[in-house]
Amino acid sequence: MQFPESNRYQDLLAWLYQRLPMFQRVGAPALKYSLDNIRSLCATFGNPHLAYPVVHVAGTNGKGTVSHLIAASLQASGLRVGLHTSPHYRDFRERIKINGEMISKSCVKGFIRQCQPLVETMEPSFFELTTLMAFTHFRDQQVDVAVIETGLGGRLDSTNVVDPLISVITGVHYDHMAFLGDTLPQIAREKAGIIKKGKPVVIGPCLPEVEEVFVQTAAARKAPLIRAEDVATIDLVTQDAEGSLLQLSVTDRTENATIPVQAFGPFLMENVMIAYATWQALKPILQLAGDSFERGLAQLKTLTYYIGRWQWLGRNPDVLADSAHNEEGLTGILAALTKLGYRQIHFVIGVVKDKAIDKILPLFPSDGKYYFVQAKVPRALPASELARQARQLGLKGKPYTSVKKGLAAAKQTAMSKDLIFVGGSTFVVAEVL
Repeated sequence: MQFPESNRYQDLLAWLYQRLPMFQRVGAPALKYSLDNIRSLCATFGNPHLAYPVVHVAGTNGKGTVSHLIAASLQASGLRVGLHTSPHYRDFRERIKINGEMISKSCVKGFIRQCQPLVETMEPSFFELTTLMAFTHFRDQQVDVAVIETGLGGRLDSTNVVDPLISVITGVHYDHMAFLGDTLPQIAREKAGIIKKGKPVVIGPCLPEVEEVFVQTAAARKAPLIRAEDVATIDLVTQDAEGSLLQLSVTDRTENATIPVQAFGPFLMENVMIAYATWQALKPILQLAGDSFERGLAQLKTLTYYIGRWQWLGRNPDVLADSAHNEEGLTGILAALTKLGYRQIHFVIGVVKDKAIDKILPLFPSDGKYYFVQAKVPRALPASELARQARQLGLKGKPYTSVKKGLAAAKQTAMSKDLIFVGGSTFVVAEVL
């Protein structure tokens, strides 16, 4: 595609999508198994990623939520916080935010125009260029600190050129095995690649063979290792459509705290525990206000524009969306859905081609009603193929050529007291938000 002559945001963004390979859309062809390119790109822009302190977050599940929780707690202490996450749901600019405000269209346009010669000569991936855009934007806007979420893995992820104050690894589960390895220790070694010499790392609860990898890597790099469950425990008090009330018990203190959080879902307690351990480690370094963790979580959505996770989209019938898309994530989500006690659950689901659907589909209940859909990305598995494989497992439903058609059919069929769940892929959820 020829570089557009116009300065329209949509034209320039369309060129970026078509000119650069994007993993979320095309899969493996978008990956570069080296940090050389991103290092060269950063050097061309004066190494913007070294201009501010960084919190670097990796993990199979929960890293996006933990990144938002950490950012909210830092913002509540009065800091100007950059937040780089991926993928986006509806707006490309969701990837790059400062205190919850997305990067402006004019900044995106200016960066694309500035980078056009580099694209032709260095051929970066989509993620490399958007990571560079985030790094540069945060420097130019003079953030106090940036929370940077990895894209895929850790060791060779484009974000792994940062020199963080602290690294965070939320957990390790089976996902992207074709790229990261097909055993948990192999995947863990890729995630452990973000642990830096002499810099502390917070780890979430994990299996012994995974923790061993983190312990060995941290020891080799003389990086203090902090187990989140050693710092605090989090228990659920109540949850409703507005959010959750959690009980925080700090290990080295006798007092407890009750925390309201603008979020809910089966993994929230673990994610909050990891975020709290990180906040505690950062508190003396960044001189954080003593109540900023509680205040930040109470305003999570307002402060960080947190969307797409356990998000209610409608009532009568109730419509709930969540972007969990691997075996571990969906196991927790489906267990939580069962506990909600609805008469009937209608599943509007779609997946991408490289997911292990032989492990995912058996998780779904046989008494659900299914609407198999296909998101508008090249990686999407055809709805007809998903329906065919689901039928072999006794999951009954019809394929629909779009997410919106599947959701419309579910709404037409569902009774007012039923639940419609939309998920299976970030791209499916993106089309209903």
